[in-house]
Amino acid sequence: MTHPDAPEDIRGLERIWPEPGFLSLDELREDYARTWPDASEGAGAMMISSLDGSAVLGAVSGGLSSPADQKLMDVQRGVVDAVVIGAGTLREEGYGGLQVHDDSAAWRRARGMSEHPVLVVVSRSLDLDPASDFLAEAPVRPLILTGAASSAQRRKALEQVADVEVIDDGTGGVDPQAAHELFARRGWQRIHSEGGPTVLAAWMAAGRIAELHLSLSPVLAGRTRAGLLGEAIDPQRLELAQVLRDGSMLLTRYRVRKAAQRP
Repeated sequence: MTHPDAPEDIRGLERIWPEPGFLSLDELREDYARTWPDASEGAGAMMISSLDGSAVLGAVSGGLSSPADQKLMDVQRGVVDAVVIGAGTLREEGYGGLQVHDDSAAWRRARGMSEHPVLVVVSRSLDLDPASDFLAEAPVRPLILTGAASSAQRRKALEQVADVEVIDDGTGGVDPQAAHELFARRGWQRIHSEGGPTVLAAWMAAGRIAELHLSLSPVLAGRTRAGLLGEAIDPQRLELAQVLRDGSMLLTRYRVRKAAQRP
């Protein structure tokens, strides 16, 4: 996951595989719009990692990022219907209301989409303040997904600023499969996941991640336990689809093999 604020002076990225060349952000946006997995297949997830496997540097993922990585996240957000993020990640990273930049908003308007995607917050406990910036400042009414163990009183309070849905996985957590069924009922065709590690692990284990866009930061984070996945999952095999380069950072795109996904 990367920090939401990106500069506007990034014009494109170098592709080093499969077909070397320079891609403008407009070309990348059109490619994502054409090839992003359908929500019925799963989400496209974007995460960032140090070379020694840490998802954070200085307690936040933004410390690993680069301007081009941040802008690429905005381009990906710009082509989807909803962005799924864990509540802990939103708090720790200091998110405000989820808004795409002007060029992405213009692209969406031209295609009859809302200017900004819907923020989907995954929260087992609903330990959320309705006045939090990422809820109170959201330009589109967010959706909060929670489990059956969450407080009914907290649900009622949060319903003032968001839609709240209970989709329990049998342990008090959120069921990723049921989440995607809900997305389908809302007519959402493309889903973007930004983790963090706990959400990525749950969605991956449930077969609800179709692609992983992994930025590899040229950093050794050292002593940290915050890995890419928040919990152990069964082995998954991925296939490399693309490699972009921003200086010494590699921005990769992997497809999850169908055989590894659950029905």
